[in-house]
Amino acid sequence: MRGQAERGPDGTSWRNPIETQQVVRCVRKVLDELPETATIGVVTPYKPQADALRRALQDVEGRVRVGTAHKFQGGERDVMVLSLVAADNAQPRAFDWADQQRELWNVAITRARSHLIVVGDEDVWTRRGGVGGDLLAAARSPGAVGDPLDQDLQDRLYDSLCAVAEASVELGVATNGYRTDAVVSTPGRTRRLLVDPGAGGPNTGTHLSQVLRRWVLLGDDAVRIPAWWLYDVDEGVANRLLLLHAAADADAEAPSL
Repeated sequence: MRGQAERGPDGTSWRNPIETQQVVRCVRKVLDELPETATIGVVTPYKPQADALRRALQDVEGRVRVGTAHKFQGGERDVMVLSLVAADNAQPRAFDWADQQRELWNVAITRARSHLIVVGDEDVWTRRGGVGGDLLAAARSPGAVGDPLDQDLQDRLYDSLCAVAEASVELGVATNGYRTDAVVSTPGRTRRLLVDPGAGGPNTGTHLSQVLRRWVLLGDDAVRIPAWWLYDVDEGVANRLLLLHAAADADAEAPSL
C-alpha cells in the first residue's frame, strides 16, 4: 500500500491519511467477520496518526482501542493492527525513531491473541528492514495451514525455544501422521508446538478453523503459537513457553471435581 506521510497539526510528528483510510477499512472488515465479543487494538508510533484513527473509529470505540505504544493500555486484544506510517515522500531518516521503539514492536506483537495485521508501505519497509520489514515480509507469504515453515521462521523458532533452560528441541516431527513444527522437551514435560502463520488474506474465518482442526489432531499436549511471537524482540516465545509449562503442571496437579 502506497501512502503519503505528512506532519501533524502542530508541525511535528507524522500521520498518513491514505494509510489511515486503509486501517479503518481493515478494522471494519475484521469487525464484520469476527464475533461481536471480539476486540481490536490499533497501535502506531505517532500521536497524530493515533488521533486520526481514533476520530475515524469513534463509533466503535467500545470494541476498538487506539493509541501509541507508550499510551496503549488495552491489555490483550483478539486482533492487533499496526499502522507503520512511513512513506516515500519524506526523508527516510525522518522515521528512524520508530525503528528504535522496542515498546512499539512489543505492544503490537504481544498483545494479539489471534491475529496481527500490519499496515504499511511494503517498498519502504522492505528497504528499511528491521522488525517492521520482517513482519511485512511474513504477512506477504504466510503459507498455507500445514505447510512447512520457511527457513527464517524455523531459525527463529529454534533459537527462541533453545532459550528455555534444559530444553531439547526438535523441528518438523510427525505426530499422529501430521507435521508438528517443534517438539520441546524439558524435565518432566513434553510440548508439541504448532506455529500459526496467520491468514495473510481475507479468509480469516476459514484459516482459523483449519488451524484449530490441525491443533486438535496433534493431541492434548499441542500448543499453538502465533508466528509473530517469533519476532518479539524480548524473546517472548521462550517466556511464554515457560508459562505454558507452568500452567500445564498446575492443571495436572489440580484435584478432580
